[in-house]
Formats: sequence, structure tokens, C-alpha cells
Amino acid sequence: MLLPAFVLGSFEKLLHYVIFTDTLTLAVVASTLFVLRRRRAGDGGFSMPGYPLLPALYIGCLLGVGARVCALEPALALTGTLILLTGWPLFRLGHRLFGAKPP
Repeated sequence: MLLPAFVLGSFEKLLHYVIFTDTLTLAVVASTLFVLRRRRAGDGGFSMPGYPLLPALYIGCLLGVGARVCALEPALALTGTLILLTGWPLFRLGHRLFGAKPP
């Protein structure tokens, strides 16, 4: 846990890095709500008050926080984006190696 703090130089930079990557992943996860509702996955589902507006507002706020961190620390944002993008081929490789069907 201390190694990233030494590499980044300060706790503030570490916090910005974590906030940036977390907001991007949370926005992607929250956006799946729209896909699942369109596919009508499950047994009939349920009614959610403020459905299209509240999740869209939440995703917009997450992307706003990510954009703010990107404006303050562009190098950290680029590093975080590269690390997130590196995860996708590793995910596909893991599925191929262990025999699971990719989605």
C-alpha cells in the first residue's frame, strides 16, 4: 500500500488517481442499468421512481468529478486510463485460458 504513495510522491496525487479511476468504473457500471432495463432482464423487474433522470444525473456527476481530476492532474488521468484499458485484454485472456465463454 505504501509503494504507490512513494511512486506518486504525495497522498493528494494518490487520492486523485484513485478518485479518477473509481469514477470511471462506477460510471460504466451505472450505465449498465440502462442496458439491463432495455433487455428486461429478470422476472418483470420493478418500478423505480425517477428512472431515466436519476441514474443519468449520477453518471453525469461521476463524469464531472473525473473531468475535474483530469483537468487538475492530466498525467495521472492518462496513467489511470492506460491501466484500465490494459485490464480488458487481460480479462479476455483469462477467459480464454480458463475456458469460460466471454460475454
